[in-house]
Parts: sequence; structure tokens; C-alpha cells
Amino acid sequence: MPRSLSWIEPGALATALARAGVGPAPPRRSPTAAPAPPSPPPAAAPAPASPEQIAAAVAPFAPPEGNLAQRLDAFCDWLARCLDCRGIFVADQDGLPIVEKNTGDEIAAAAPLLTRFLDLVHSRHPFVNDSGLALSLQTGERIHVLQERSDAGRICLGLIVARPVPAPLLELAQQGLSRALAAPAAAARNQPVEDR
Repeated sequence: MPRSLSWIEPGALATALARAGVGPAPPRRSPTAAPAPPSPPPAAAPAPASPEQIAAAVAPFAPPEGNLAQRLDAFCDWLARCLDCRGIFVADQDGLPIVEKNTGDEIAAAAPLLTRFLDLVHSRHPFVNDSGLALSLQTGERIHVLQERSDAGRICLGLIVARPVPAPLLELAQQGLSRALAAPAAAARNQPVEDR
């Protein structure tokens, strides 16, 4: 009885096709060589961390004792490490920069416009989240602008980043700004009262 093609050994078929001048010659194996074991499946890549997991891994900002400028400077250094910011600015309620780190003149000049834009959006659309806004820059970077109310008025924080910052990390940044702006209660209580 003739054999069906489905019963032909793949190596024998490849050899027959090569002799007929169709297809490449099969690699020669020694008759005693065992077939190579199948390679193990590639290891699964770990799942990327969620924004909540990333935020949980970041230690909240703990302001140092000192004046407002020292606290804001320490806050900006903390932000640069945590969020991989290219630039950071903190501006007062009139949009005047208090702290600038690698922002450039064009961003500092835009601070008053951004703070006024936030005011306009929130006055006309009270349902919009009061935390801030994000804009794409022509460089491909993104600027996140957050605001915080303080005893000195409204303070805006600008973050220039390569990628959008997830909401939990922006929340952490806003909490850090609030801590930096708050007068250290313990330091105020421990200051000696001057004799008059």
C-alpha cells in the first residue's frame, strides 16, 4: 500500500525536495544525535507599576525648618528627584516667580498668564477641578500648573516634564507644596520671646 504524504518524515521530505532541486537542502544530522530540546518560553515582563503604586513608593515631602524660601527650595529639589522634572517654578498670586529651577525666561514670563488663565477657568466653570491644568509645549514636553491657597495668597507651581504626570503624583506634589507653604508650627512655638 502506498504511503500518504502525511506519513513522510519531515526530514525525508526536505531531502527529497532538495534532490529534486526544489528548496534548500536540509541540515545533516548524525543518526545518533538527539533532537534539540525546545527552548524555554521567554520570561514574562513584569507588569508596569500603577500610578498609585508609584505614589505610594514616594516619601511625602517633609519641609525643613527655615524660612519660606528655604522650604520652597527644598520642596523643588524633592520634586525634581521624585518626578524627574526638567524645570520647576513657584509663582505668587500675581504670577511673579518666587523659585525657578531650569525653566527659562519664556516659561517664567508665561507664569502670570497661566495663573490668570487658571483663575478665568475656575471663575467661569466652578465644576472644574481646582487643582490645575496641563499643557503640551512645542518641545514635546508638558507643563503641569498646580495652585495652592496660603496665608500669602494663591501660589502656583509649574512642573516641566517629559511625560504626563499621573494624578496621584500631582496630588502628592500639591500636598508637598501645601506643607512647604505652611509655617512650621513647632519652630514657631519653640522660638524664644524677646524681652522688651
